[in-house]
Amino acid sequence: MSAHTPPEDQGHELRVPWTTILKLVGALILVVVAIKLFHFGMLVMLAVLLAVTLFPLVVAMRNRGLPHGIAVGLVGLGLALVVVGLLWLIVPPMLEQGEALVRNLPEVRERLHGFLPTNGPLARLTEQSLEGTAMPDPPTVLKHAMAWGKAAIGGVTEIGLVLVISIYLVLDGERTYTWLLPYLPRKHRGKMHETAYEVSQVVFAYMAGQFITSLLCAAFTFVVLTVLHVPAALILSVLAGILDILPVLGFFLSIIPAVLLALTVSPTTAMLTAGFYLLYNVFENYLIVPKVYGNRLRMSTLTVLLAVLVGGILAGVTGAIIVLPLVASYPIIERIWLKEFLGRDVVKEHAKDSEPPASTIAQAASPPAQPG
Repeated sequence: MSAHTPPEDQGHELRVPWTTILKLVGALILVVVAIKLFHFGMLVMLAVLLAVTLFPLVVAMRNRGLPHGIAVGLVGLGLALVVVGLLWLIVPPMLEQGEALVRNLPEVRERLHGFLPTNGPLARLTEQSLEGTAMPDPPTVLKHAMAWGKAAIGGVTEIGLVLVISIYLVLDGERTYTWLLPYLPRKHRGKMHETAYEVSQVVFAYMAGQFITSLLCAAFTFVVLTVLHVPAALILSVLAGILDILPVLGFFLSIIPAVLLALTVSPTTAMLTAGFYLLYNVFENYLIVPKVYGNRLRMSTLTVLLAVLVGGILAGVTGAIIVLPLVASYPIIERIWLKEFLGRDVVKEHAKDSEPPASTIAQAASPPAQPG
């Protein structure tokens, strides 16, 4: 019986077509470009939000007979005057208060040492935080000053870029939208018109409402801290107005430095400061926000918190600002574009108020009736 000889292993040569290699290289280039332009894309998104907010003013002027270009120019001039006026009113006193705070920092640290705990985990954390506020040597001061100056110049440049892009979007937005619309199939253009209109209403409600609430928050904080003689009242009030953009998280980020600086005055002042901050937070969430935003931004607190966290993780403060109107626009997208896929019942249930009436909650929580 002859032994069976296995066939000789011929081996296989792996050949990758040039087209596949080119596709992979192209995809890699696109990923790199997207990463490089991500921050710029966030600024463009901010400009879009601002443009949607300004556009109703342009429409109102056009309805009064002004040409589109002149209306846009007047809106842009007014916006520039508002920004420059705010900077002129706020920046010099803020710099003066900041200089005074830095100059009196050793005294502030000593006062805080007298009020904060001296032992335990909280004491160690406090000690580390206060050590971080110690006056550094001159080279370190110069280094920090240059870093802050660079950051300030970058921030002002980005603000100017957002303003310029938003004005151009208001000027040519309709023309650009009309030019891009034919890329959609004709059967979807009606949906796109409806989506653009309703989403713009949500964005306008968010941006206008946020401007009002931030302004009220800053004004209230400035009055309270000034009356209580808390150091750096203007800086803390501007910080509170900016952080008011971040729901839930912004409150905690603004109250901590305010209470610490109020503690340098007296424990009673710190308690009053915390109490007024809490009072205004409740007043804003349950009275001002429903009146200002109406029913266009109906989102639960959990949804808002998760959205802000995700936006902040992905793109910092800019992402946290952008994500809320996007999340608030989802019901519109669902109703117009996803109704056929999700079913009418799902869309109908989601269209209801996020908080059901108490009778519904009680009925859902009660055990089912046993058959008799």
